Amino acid sequence: MLRYLMKSIVIAIAILSSQPAIADIKRPETIHDTLVVMLDAIQSNEHIQSARIDWVDKSIVFDLALQNDLRASPDNLHRTLQGADTDRDRQQILDTFIHNFVEGIIDTQQDNNKTADILPVVRHESYGQGVDLPAQPLSLPFIADMRIFFVHDLETSLAYITSKDLEELNLTVEELRHTALENFTNWDWTPQIEGDGVYFLSLDGTYESSFLLDTDLWEQIDEQLGEIILVAPSRDLIVFIDNTGVDGRGILKGVLEEFSAKVAYPLSDAILVWNDGQWEIAD
Repeated sequence: MLRYLMKSIVIAIAILSSQPAIADIKRPETIHDTLVVMLDAIQSNEHIQSARIDWVDKSIVFDLALQNDLRASPDNLHRTLQGADTDRDRQQILDTFIHNFVEGIIDTQQDNNKTADILPVVRHESYGQGVDLPAQPLSLPFIADMRIFFVHDLETSLAYITSKDLEELNLTVEELRHTALENFTNWDWTPQIEGDGVYFLSLDGTYESSFLLDTDLWEQIDEQLGEIILVAPSRDLIVFIDNTGVDGRGILKGVLEEFSAKVAYPLSDAILVWNDGQWEIAD
């Protein structure tokens, strides 16, 4: 079994709210359930101008006084709400999540030169296309139908960087890319690779696909395997195999067929091969 350990990361939502819960929340069974309670909580926040659910992107789209078309993802919150012991705990978690999320964005607006929390994420090329400029998330080509986006990691959520943000940060696109990748390299992570023959890279449900950009990781894995081929059907599902002596492409096509219709956040159906220090589209 392969295992790749770098540093350590803990993704957690602290229950910090000192205000009593105004209601109790039942355990959400689906992302749909979490989006509904998130919308209600966001609309109740004093800083929010308007909010709605984007059912296609599975996120909350909302406006602040100084910034529009912001997005809140339910991923980490959904898992935390499911794991809470009581309905009252879930309400406290939700209240704290929304408070920290909104305050984090406001802090970022007030400190436009903040770059230490900028990280790269790999998403499908269609991500954010329904958002009007200049609020559309900024991205660069990666490979196949995937692109590299850039986010402020606000601990409980992600704030995607736009062209307008780039101007306020006083960075060029290349400087943004360099900053994000450097921060990613220096961040505290504990990605793990598990499996036997078919391997899965796992982290926190948000940044797995970002590790496609980690050249050092794949070079180390390449030293242990023959030919690495890989699929990323979802942003949190990275599957690869040693193609030496097996029908690796056939196996990975089976993975795509099994998971592509089930995943919450589809990424790509491309099969990639690691070749001379970079990903290429497999023939």
